[in-house]
Amino acid sequence: MKDMTLRPQFVEFMPEKLEQGVLYVSERFGTAIHLCACGSCGEKTVTPFDIGDRGWLYTRDAQERVTLHPSIGNFAMPCRSHYWVQENRVVWC
Repeated sequence: MKDMTLRPQFVEFMPEKLEQGVLYVSERFGTAIHLCACGSCGEKTVTPFDIGDRGWLYTRDAQERVTLHPSIGNFAMPCRSHYWVQENRVVWC
């Protein structure tokens, strides 16, 4: 898998058409969406923020770098990608 950085775009509502390499973040609605980091399957990846014991922990630092925890496992998608988003970087598992 190739090195990749996701560029966060802070939005209220998610756009209909997603751009590869952009992490759309709606703090208001507590979710982030991006196209799978594999770069080939084109599948939408949705990461709702922490809801009780389910969802992702979302952090945004002073430089607007985004980290999501835990990892993102797209095992149901054709590519079966598995990666972390740490300070806008995709870190492959």
